[in-house]
Amino acid sequence: MKILNASSPDFLGNRLLGANYYALQFANDGWQVAYISNPLSPFNTIFGNDKKYILKLLKNHIKNGVYINNNLWYYVPFTFIPFHKNTIFDQSWFIDNYYRFTVPSIKSIIENKGFSSVDVLWLGDSCQEFWLNILKYKCCIYRLGDNTKEFCQASKTLLKAEENIIKHSDFILVSSKVLLQEYAHRFINQEFIYCPNGVCLTNFIRNRYYKPKEFTNINNRIALYVGAIDCWFDWELLISVAKKCPEISFFIIGNDRLGNFKKTSENIYYLGPKNYTEIPNYIYYCDCGIIPFNTSKLVQTISPMKMYEFFSLGKPVISRVWEELKLLDAPCFLADNEAEFVDILKDKNTFSISPKKLVDYALENTWDKRYIQILKLINGVVPI
Repeated sequence: MKILNASSPDFLGNRLLGANYYALQFANDGWQVAYISNPLSPFNTIFGNDKKYILKLLKNHIKNGVYINNNLWYYVPFTFIPFHKNTIFDQSWFIDNYYRFTVPSIKSIIENKGFSSVDVLWLGDSCQEFWLNILKYKCCIYRLGDNTKEFCQASKTLLKAEENIIKHSDFILVSSKVLLQEYAHRFINQEFIYCPNGVCLTNFIRNRYYKPKEFTNINNRIALYVGAIDCWFDWELLISVAKKCPEISFFIIGNDRLGNFKKTSENIYYLGPKNYTEIPNYIYYCDCGIIPFNTSKLVQTISPMKMYEFFSLGKPVISRVWEELKLLDAPCFLADNEAEFVDILKDKNTFSISPKKLVDYALENTWDKRYIQILKLINGVVPI
């Protein structure tokens, strides 16, 4: 069986997202997997801020892709005429045709790798819409991981492309119950399947953990955030909570896209991004996880992957409340405001919650279970 997964997150950074996990699940199950991320262009290559990261992507492109494992091939295309949000290139013509200007031709690359015809076409980003027109496939899956119209820098062109993908998909995986309600109401003739994020137990459950050097001289309780730091992260909330909880050390791991952590605070430690395989060590030796998000419309639909990962190691999680978290009914401590966030952190009962209760919740929300659910759906269209 063959699957082509065209999604935005790459395989070269410090974290894995849903699209990556699913690609690995298919590959580990014996499928031949082609994973294609969004293309490079002269614009992001020359003007991109993170030159080291772009160099990694360029190396992948020059090598005609790399094998993540025996069954999973990952490739970054390069196009001279890209689609680009909020520029003169933000038009339907560019999103439909930028593949024609890829060098080497993306069609020839795919043919050479034996993926000109696949059993499943998996789309995870609306700017990958063109695959519908150039690939032979038996089943099309669209994974809706975020609320596209609320996401930072969304555009009408992307929304139009997403509508077309949805109309041509056999079924749409939706990571949030809130999103499920919204999209099912908008597209009444399409099949939407609730399939939230999960946890990879093979990465988080280990025989031995190593205490991070940054924790060595910390005597306070440790509150840890792991994840991207972007428009959903409430910096002001974190600063205020940290000032009112001097007895707690706050550690932040992730790529700071906002540049806020150039500022300093006595009990806030920004560690930058860490390798995916290192993260379990930090979680194991912390006292709780925190999710200090704002209350934007985008946040209301987020499926909290990191919550499951903290739970897998029996660690309590304190989060700003949002709609999706309330619907999940997870054993997560929810704060309506800053005062409640502080109260929960100061409450000793927060740290005495049964680890088994948290672990059991994580065990019901693994990527393995999500994958089995998806295989059943595929089998209804393409016999496996």
